[in-house]
Amino acid sequence: MTSATEEIQRPKFPVFLCRGKIVGFGAIAMGLLVFVWAVYTHHLNREAHTLYSKSLERDDQPALAVASERFAALLLLQPRALVPLDWAATQSNLGMVLTSLGKRENGTARLEEAVAAYRAALQIYASEHAPLQWAMIESNLGTALRVIGEREGGTARLEAAVAAYQAALQVYTYERAPLRWAETQNSLGLVLWRIGERESGTARLEEAVAAFQAALRERTREGAPLRWAMTQSALAFALVSLGERKVAAEQLEEAVAAYDSALPILNSANNESYTDICRKNRERAIALLKEIQDPDITKQ
Repeated sequence: MTSATEEIQRPKFPVFLCRGKIVGFGAIAMGLLVFVWAVYTHHLNREAHTLYSKSLERDDQPALAVASERFAALLLLQPRALVPLDWAATQSNLGMVLTSLGKRENGTARLEEAVAAYRAALQIYASEHAPLQWAMIESNLGTALRVIGEREGGTARLEAAVAAYQAALQVYTYERAPLRWAETQNSLGLVLWRIGERESGTARLEEAVAAFQAALRERTREGAPLRWAMTQSALAFALVSLGERKVAAEQLEEAVAAYDSALPILNSANNESYTDICRKNRERAIALLKEIQDPDITKQ
């Protein structure tokens, strides 16, 4: 014969087992959900990267647009609060795709979105904990800002690009990452030249010349002939601007020499529009040089 107390306690053991089974099934379901999430996000990330790579190889703008959609969808599946590093990496990747799209489109809408994506990524990546990743994002941010600044008036965006490139160069040193250092110096030179074109004085133009000359320490004719030629021609543009501003024959002579060394390689690169611009600016440099050497020409 059982007591009332035993009858009341008897159901407790089976209920405990039942709750244990519910907890166990819940854990299994959650584990399965996490596995499916991991597989799907990996697939989406891989698809987006593949589309981005193919778009660059084939100059395929539709594929680039789809890649941006995939990265944007991936952000919805990677909340910052749960997976901050994955979220930041996807923001950076989305920024690169949007920058590529923005360069191919009119206006600055895509580029503004790219800037926002890069800045979001920089909220997670710090120079102290992930210096190379941080420097890459700063450099990419600089490029997006530079293109916006080239399309807009004023120099505010261009100055912001300078700050981003200079930040990247704190990590991309000549000793630590010479190729990245040279690429960033070249990009810095381009934006400084643009600012110098829009401002009076010669300070920014002189800084642009110094940046291009620095890049040429690593970009040699023997090691990277096309990159060397592109930097030489960019240096020539800056020298023409500087020589005209200072009315200085020395800079103009250096510009002509830089064009003369770069043009044979640029001709072989089948970029006729850019090569034609270089030829015309070379002719302009020669005309300016003649005016300085023979002031009577300007009076005729």
